[in-house]
Amino acid sequence: MSPSGDVESRAIQILLSARAVAEDMERYRQHLGAGGLTPALADLLSDKLEDATARLSNLISLAIAEVNHSSDLTFRSHFDALLRDVRGRWVQLHLKKIETRLAYIDRQASDTLSSGVHRLGLAQRLEQAYAEVHTTLVAMDALESPGLERHVLDEVLAKIACLAELENETFRLLDLNRKSGRPR
Repeated sequence: MSPSGDVESRAIQILLSARAVAEDMERYRQHLGAGGLTPALADLLSDKLEDATARLSNLISLAIAEVNHSSDLTFRSHFDALLRDVRGRWVQLHLKKIETRLAYIDRQASDTLSSGVHRLGLAQRLEQAYAEVHTTLVAMDALESPGLERHVLDEVLAKIACLAELENETFRLLDLNRKSGRPR
């Protein structure tokens, strides 16, 4: 099939780049699983895998945005088949890692809420980490995977929102515009 327009051509190029990134991710994972790596090399490969995961998420999101501008149903069908292939590789490689990341975010929020000790900015960092996880899940089309169902995601987000509210109450900044009752 040959893309009939600029939109289709861009979407295919982006998706081909995503496929290449997914293949890189498979290689990084295989090297990490081989064992016998120095800690420095294992850290380097882990970092490359993390970077590739973020790139793949962005590329898939960009490709989907491009294809949404196409009205060619044949192209969309072909694109969806290519996208399923890339997503399938990605889901196999990283679903467990994403579940672990979400569990960590949840544990951080729960522990902080139950401890009563609040760190300024933690809610914002957890919200950013959650947004990255959510974006990745959307790009992977894995929002309803076991352990990552909507209610699980909503519970984590609710804890983060509660933490943010507690931070706002705990670290309320002085209103410098307020009349203080003191003479000037």
